[in-house]
Amino acid sequence: MLKFHAARRGREPALDAHVQLPHGVARESIGLSTAGGSLTLDDGVQVVKDGGGFASVSSVGATSRTTLGVSAFVQDAYSEPLRIDLRNNAHVYGVLKTAADLTKQAGAGVDGPVSQNTSLKPLDLISWTVSLPNLKRGTCSLEPDKVQTIDPGSYGDIAVKRNCPVAASIASGAIYCRHYSHH
Repeated sequence: MLKFHAARRGREPALDAHVQLPHGVARESIGLSTAGGSLTLDDGVQVVKDGGGFASVSSVGATSRTTLGVSAFVQDAYSEPLRIDLRNNAHVYGVLKTAADLTKQAGAGVDGPVSQNTSLKPLDLISWTVSLPNLKRGTCSLEPDKVQTIDPGSYGDIAVKRNCPVAASIASGAIYCRHYSHH
């Protein structure tokens, strides 16, 4: 469950956000989370934290299996109720927990404990308020094999092309967008 409620706090718009996570998992540790859908990381995607290192992924209420593409890297991975597939050389540097099973292709690895066929419930409902900047920066397209910097602010659409060094492309600060796509 991911819900947003638009509100205005003072001069800046804000969103009240709610997400369900596995019990005991801190919101700040999660880089990507889905609920009631699917989570697929394309080949070469690395989910990183602002201060360095990898961030975690969570898919609860999944309608299809969670997939980490070839050479995709995350800290921890959680999936409920369906399985997790790790493609060639995908890597989970910490814990992997799934209510179903894990499939690993050649070179895929998990450094921490692996829990299979174990429910992640009860889920915790995490809520917070996000203040959105008034600064509108338009649409942004990050091109392959080219280092670009996008500054903090509010964007319409952000399109990240395959093989784009995303971690090196985003300046420190908050970035908000109406639509994000990764091709």
